Amino acid sequence: MFGSLHSVVKGILGRLRFKNAGTYKNPDPLFSKGLLGALSRAGVEVTEEHIIGVSTAYACIHKIAQTVGTAPIDLFEPLPNGGKRPVQSDTDIALANVVKAKPNSEMTSLDMRMSATAGLALHRNGYCQIRRNPFGGVVELMPMKPGDVDVIRDPNAPTEMGRAPIRYRVTGIDQPLRRRDVLHLKGLNFDGMKGLPLSAVGRESIGLAIALDRNASAFFGNSSRPGMVFELPAGETLDDEAYQRLQYSLNEAHQGIDNAYKVILAESGAQLKPITSENRESQFDETRQLQALEIARFFGVPPHKIGIPNSEPRANVEEENINFVLDTITFYCEVWQQNLAFSLLSDEQRNRGLFWKFDLDHLLSGNLKDRAQAFRAGADLSVMTRNEFRQKVYGMNPLEGEEGEQLCLPPNVKRDQVGESNEG
Repeated sequence: MFGSLHSVVKGILGRLRFKNAGTYKNPDPLFSKGLLGALSRAGVEVTEEHIIGVSTAYACIHKIAQTVGTAPIDLFEPLPNGGKRPVQSDTDIALANVVKAKPNSEMTSLDMRMSATAGLALHRNGYCQIRRNPFGGVVELMPMKPGDVDVIRDPNAPTEMGRAPIRYRVTGIDQPLRRRDVLHLKGLNFDGMKGLPLSAVGRESIGLAIALDRNASAFFGNSSRPGMVFELPAGETLDDEAYQRLQYSLNEAHQGIDNAYKVILAESGAQLKPITSENRESQFDETRQLQALEIARFFGVPPHKIGIPNSEPRANVEEENINFVLDTITFYCEVWQQNLAFSLLSDEQRNRGLFWKFDLDHLLSGNLKDRAQAFRAGADLSVMTRNEFRQKVYGMNPLEGEEGEQLCLPPNVKRDQVGESNEG
């Protein structure tokens, strides 16, 4: 009953939010913070919808979600020699396929991972409901909107290790979900329960960007003209009819860019004097560019990855691409890997050492020439087989027979010499 009541109340509040968002002039601070999103010092609300509307924020979220969503992932088991291989048993393979092939009946793995990663990037919380068969095996992962999920501790449930257990109240689901039924990807947090949303930690920077976008829209909506003053000769005044005609003429000439350059009727010797553009005086364009860089910094995305012009040399750009993977994408992948292990693997599977792993090698490698040179060094040290070299550098199929499994050798070393050295 409690869950149903919570859903009804949340639905009502959600309708109030959208009904009043554009008309509520003097909102109560609690109402504004709890329902409409906290106001920034720039005087604008910073909510999910507003953040997504900022092109830099959207581009960063999309770039991170796209990169994580397209990176190959698999479930591995350790080998006695310290290596690893994809899982072999039918049960393990079925679990791996839920994540890397078909998470549910409606989505591909790419869809599911992009959705949850976007929630993690924007809200610092990404959620998927875990659906299990009667034996406890995972059969589906269904993403949930972060705004529909509330993380609580249930004081009415039996304590676990001296703490009330975590529950997830979800809009549209009557009963709170248990921790084992939710894949929860968390960003920076202080209590281990819920990540700090970007709308809170980045409120001022993103709020300023929103205000700048609105300022630009208003400027072009005003026919790209700054404010104006009409001066009348000394002693001259406008009667009511002349004032209304002048006001009508001004409004007609300033309603949108399509009305630019229309004629304005001025009466009684009135002279038009434009006001200096405040955008120019406030270094509007420079401020917008700085805010774009500030938002990119919040997400850890290099400017050139989201279309911000960069005059850096190509070598520096390639280095930034690698740093983006090491500093940003690796973190998101590690969040995925650890939470997949925590929420999807059984105790028996964990005891066998199974683990999830993203393959980011293709993101860390440079161009074909650089890759070939790097792996050539490994080949000269005889630490790679021919098939490994073919696959890693060129993506080629393995050679048939034992030849492909032989170690690569330096050009000046013959294979029979290696055999004689080993025998000695």
